[in-house]
Amino acid sequence: MALFFTDFAELDVDWANDIVNKGRKLYKKEKRKGD
Repeated sequence: MALFFTDFAELDVDWANDIVNKGRKLYKKEKRKGD
């Protein structure tokens, strides 16, 4: 159970980082349009 939880936590971090990176790219695109 502990191993499963650790794997899940790492996976969750990767997933969160992926969303943050996508969000930053979108934000930069929108900002350029505004300029």
